[in-house]
Amino acid sequence: MKVTVLGKYGPFPKEGGATSGYLFQHGKVNIMLDYGCGINGRIDEYIAPENLDAIILSHTHFDHASDLLVLSYRIKKPIKLYMPDTKDGDLAAAIINTDAFDIEYYNENTEFSIGDLSFSFCKGIHPFTSYSLKIKSDDKTFVYTGDTVYTEELVEFCKGAGLVLADAMQKEDVKNPHMTVLEASNIHKISGATVLCSHAPAQNAGDPTKYEGLIEAEEFTSYTL
Repeated sequence: MKVTVLGKYGPFPKEGGATSGYLFQHGKVNIMLDYGCGINGRIDEYIAPENLDAIILSHTHFDHASDLLVLSYRIKKPIKLYMPDTKDGDLAAAIINTDAFDIEYYNENTEFSIGDLSFSFCKGIHPFTSYSLKIKSDDKTFVYTGDTVYTEELVEFCKGAGLVLADAMQKEDVKNPHMTVLEASNIHKISGATVLCSHAPAQNAGDPTKYEGLIEAEEFTSYTL
């Protein structure tokens, strides 16, 4: 399993940066996890979007999905798109109203497979309905948290994972509907997983390097499990 960070910022990018978008690859399977602002200008360095097996949205806030509308101008054949069945917000409506995507809706009870990978979900707590995603092969497990506050359910969901990509770059004293670097450290301590911290604010981000078991995500960088 390999995940490449195409965009790491939220809710808006630092100059020259991009918001959430991660290319997950395993064997011949290629999947984008979220597709935020700036991703269209970067994805071709790694794969043509037409060759993706699927795009999976954690939720439909702009910083996680806005570039899908630009992508819709390009592609000639619909791409499989998994998105929450709540269809929150104007962006969700706009995505649904294009003919660029073969859409399947999911919730916390949904399970499916792509190739030899199995997928399952855990509902988070966020202003829009947001889900964490677990991807399992025979011997490896990866979790992407999406946007959520820290919950015991999320920690339980992360147990058994070798790598957790966490939207957890807030400073320890920040209170908003995202996780802090301290909470990412708690995920590592309880689950044993290495935690790759992403979704950094453009200014005054937390410092994951202060904590054991945490890595700060860097754009254009791949991490292998």
